[in-house]
Order: sequence, then C-alpha cells, then structure tokens
Amino acid sequence: MNVITDRSHKHRNDCMTFLRVCLKSNLQLLFRHALSLIFFFIGNNGSLVTATSPDDLFLKANGAFVSGKYAEAIQDDETLLKHRCYSVPIFYNLANAYFRDGKVGFAILNYERALWLAPRDADIKANLQLARHRAGLFESTPVGWQALPGILRLDTWTWLVFLTFVFLCAAWSIHMFKMDVKWRIRPWMIFFGLLWIVSLVSATVRVFDLNRGVILIPEAALRIAPLDNSPSFFNLPVGSIVHIQKQRDGFFYLRTQDGKMGWVLKKQMQPIVPRT
Repeated sequence: MNVITDRSHKHRNDCMTFLRVCLKSNLQLLFRHALSLIFFFIGNNGSLVTATSPDDLFLKANGAFVSGKYAEAIQDDETLLKHRCYSVPIFYNLANAYFRDGKVGFAILNYERALWLAPRDADIKANLQLARHRAGLFESTPVGWQALPGILRLDTWTWLVFLTFVFLCAAWSIHMFKMDVKWRIRPWMIFFGLLWIVSLVSATVRVFDLNRGVILIPEAALRIAPLDNSPSFFNLPVGSIVHIQKQRDGFFYLRTQDGKMGWVLKKQMQPIVPRT
C-alpha cells in the first residue's frame, strides 16, 4: 500500500488555531473536567507577517511536494504552522511530506494532529497506520465502546453534553408538572439521560487525550531525572504515543502506554495538541 499523496484539499481561509487551557490548580482541573467545557480550538483569521499570503504559501508547498522537493514543502508548511494557520489540509500535507522525507516520527505527529481535527477521515487513518507500520509500531486499534470517544472532536462532544443536559432538564420538568403525559415523557428522559452520560464520558476521555505526545526520534532516552547527565533506563521507539504528566527545565515527565514513567528531552517529543 502506498502512502496517499493527494494534496488537493482546499485550504481554509479561517485557519484553525489550537487552544490549550492552562489549569492553575487541581480544583480548576476537576471543575473543567466535570463540566466538559474545554474547547480544543478557536477560529483564527490572522495572516502571516511576510509578504506571502497563507494561500500562496500553501500552494507553493503543494507544488514543492509534487516536484519531489519534500524539504521545501516541509519548510513552507511549518512556516504556516508557526503563524498558527492550523487546518486539516496543512497537517495532512505536512505529514505526507515528512513521510516521503523519511522522518516517520514527525509524520506520525502531524497525522495525529490532522486526525484530532478530523477524527473520521479515512485517508488520514490509512496513512497514519502505514506510518506506524513503517516505524515498527503495531498497536491494537480501539473497537466498540473504546473507539466511541474518537469518532467526534472534543468540541462536538462538549456541545452534546450541554444540549442533552438541557433536553434532559426539559423532559424532567414536563414529567414533574404534566401528570397526563408522564408515560410519554419517561422514555425520552431515559434516552437523553443515557446520551448525556455517554457524551460526558467521551468528552472526559478526549480532555485527557489533550496530554498525548509523539516521540520524534529513534531510541529517545527515558531518564530517571530532568538532567542532561541523568542515566536512562529505557529507549522509546520513534512514533510511540506517550502521555505528558508535567514539564520542567527542557524536559517532559511522561508515562508510556505500558506504564513506564520518566523524563525525556522536549526536543525529542512534541504534544499532539500544540501548547501555547
């Protein structure tokens, strides 16, 4: 199977920008998780500070990719990202360029970012799986209820939590004060109640996914302390998914999917959701 290289996606003028909410205390974190009101991205109409417009630079990157100039395509797409022109086409195209250039860790990172914004895109999923196989990663794909949170974006789940709660409250009010229609309202109360629970759990899972990151280089050292001379006890494979716990002095403290905990240099790993 060959990597999909279609770069004809239309670039959006209203570039999407990531929003990473800074939580100052555990109480604030619990409050936001309970309400599921953390939104992942906001619209951004900013333009580049250079003379080249985002659309022109996007097309220039496309042309470079088609011509096989992958390093140039990467540079142009990265320039767009530096100015917060975040969109699915840019992440997808950048991932394809990194894949063709042999930088599979950066390819997986940008496929993951594109998939975060478009969780049901079949092309992104296929290319991400191909990149993982190229890196020697054969992780099991979530199925059934485990896959449910990943079918929608965090903001969509958040709106579902809010709307189902409103409908649930309305149905409960009618049930309490309209005695003659109780038997007809009760099934709707059950339906909206179950949908609210599913939406709340899924939104909470997506909130915790905000702390995921990708290892960018082969054999990244997992250290016991945030020091350059600290001994390592495990090497992380390129492209592997980790969960960021905290950061300090140029290091991330993270947890691997098999439960190992340690420090890794920031330049060796990047969060899937860029931090502002």
